[in-house]
Amino acid sequence: MKHTLMMAAVSAVMAMGCGTDQMEGQESTALEPSTTVQGLVKEKTHCVVQALSVKHGEALPTGIAAPPASCFDTFAEAISHATKGAVKLNSHVTAQDLKEMNLGAAGIAAVEYDFPNLLGATLTLNASYTCAESDLYVASLPTVWDNRISSAISYDPSCKSFNHYTEPNFLGGYVNCGSACNLGPADNLTSSIYMRYF
Repeated sequence: MKHTLMMAAVSAVMAMGCGTDQMEGQESTALEPSTTVQGLVKEKTHCVVQALSVKHGEALPTGIAAPPASCFDTFAEAISHATKGAVKLNSHVTAQDLKEMNLGAAGIAAVEYDFPNLLGATLTLNASYTCAESDLYVASLPTVWDNRISSAISYDPSCKSFNHYTEPNFLGGYVNCGSACNLGPADNLTSSIYMRYF
């Protein structure tokens, strides 16, 4: 059902690159053209979580509980919350529009999407640091977003690795999403996320 709705919304507008790290011999897939997400999601599923940080070279902590998620009716409300009101979006903004903004400077590390091609409900990763300063991570996704992510985009250009792991605590297979991608073989399988400078 999810992918049927997504296919109805896709049209030719853009193409973006993706990471090349593999999971069991497969690569993430390039994003396909897309337009709007209106009408695809009716529940309060535009959520924000705080990504934690660790100094470069230090071991990632494990066994950390999923961070609380603050959820909103609209993506614009979620971004306003994540940036403490510094970024105000109109209701028709798209992922493509956001790529032109410097959201990393406003504390947005990345946005995860429910559907491929940056469509559907969103999970915004808020961060107090950039990857140039610290590694960023979510060791365990909130239940409402566990095994749900299909595509993602990074807004921190200093993050060279944007890994989506199939198990909590950075275990299992992973796909490096690069700056943006469809998760391909890891579609609806992400349970933890790790962003780093190298």
